[in-house]
Amino acid sequence: MVTFGEMVRQFSNFRQRAAVDEKDGRGDFAWGQYETPLASYQKEFARLMPSIVSHLKRRKRDKPTFAMDVMSAGKAIRDLAETGAITGGLSVTLNDWRSESTRIGDSKMGVDVLAGNILYGTVTRKIRDWIGEKSRNNPHFDLIMCNPGLGFVSFPSGPIGMGLVENIFWTGISLLDPNGGTMLAYIPTYVWGDRAKISEWVEAINKAGAGLRVEWTTPYDYENGQYILKAVREQSDKVNVF
Repeated sequence: MVTFGEMVRQFSNFRQRAAVDEKDGRGDFAWGQYETPLASYQKEFARLMPSIVSHLKRRKRDKPTFAMDVMSAGKAIRDLAETGAITGGLSVTLNDWRSESTRIGDSKMGVDVLAGNILYGTVTRKIRDWIGEKSRNNPHFDLIMCNPGLGFVSFPSGPIGMGLVENIFWTGISLLDPNGGTMLAYIPTYVWGDRAKISEWVEAINKAGAGLRVEWTTPYDYENGQYILKAVREQSDKVNVF
C-alpha cells in the first residue's frame, strides 16, 4: 500500500515540475474552459453531499462562509452567491472572460475570478492573498469544488495524470478551514484506473490520521466514467501536515 509520506513526496515532486513549467512558459498543464452551473455540481456530488447550499447555509449561521471552484470559469460560484449561502467566492480558471457588467455584478456579491493555472505556485499564493483579505481571522475556504467536466481530458492517464490530480487535491486541502472545511472533487476513471487504486489511496490518507477524513464513491450517473470524492479537514491530535 502507498504510504501517506509517499503521497506528500509525490505532491512535492509535481509542484516542482509545475514550477519549472511556469518559469519556462511552456503551458504543459493546460485544459479547456467550461461554464458548469451549480445544479450540475449538485447532481454529480449528491451521494456525498445531498445539498451543497444547505451545507453552506448551516456553516454561515456561525461565521462568514467562503467557497472556491477550481478549474471553472465562475458560473457555479455565482449561482452559490445568488442563493445567499456564501459570504464570498472565488473561481480559478485559465482566463477571465467575463464582461464588464458581469464583473460588476460579481463584485456586488463578493464573487471574483482568478485567471491562472492552479498547478502553479504563484496562483496558489494569489488564492491565499484573496482569502486572507476577505477573511482575515480565518483565511480558509469552507468549501472547495473541483468538477471540471471535460477539463481533465488533456491530462494523461497513468502516473503523470494521477500526480496532476493529486497536486490539485492537496493544494485544495491546504486551503480548507481546519474546522470542517470540505472539498468535493471529481476524479476521472481513465486517469486513476480501477477502484482498487483509489480505495488504497483513500485508505492510506484516512489511516494517517493527519486531520483529514476522505470518502469516495461513484455518482448516480456512472456512465460518465468518474469517481467522486469528499475530503473533510478536522482538528487532530497528530501533527497536521497542511
